[in-house]
Amino acid sequence: MSPSGCTAQVSHDGWNGPGTDLKKDRVAMPVDSDTLLGKHKELPIWHQGQLYRLQIRRQGKLILTK
Repeated sequence: MSPSGCTAQVSHDGWNGPGTDLKKDRVAMPVDSDTLLGKHKELPIWHQGQLYRLQIRRQGKLILTK
């Protein structure tokens, strides 16, 4: 099981078939981080009136901070 508690298998291209237990109306399709961030290292995200930052760190890891 993944850290988020989801048991669906995800490939680079998206879902791996219809055998997933995710509810498609609650979980978006996977998105490549390059698509979200492009050439930038940070993406500001508004969520319920709060500003969050999705960042790529020097080690290449993603971090979401408030």
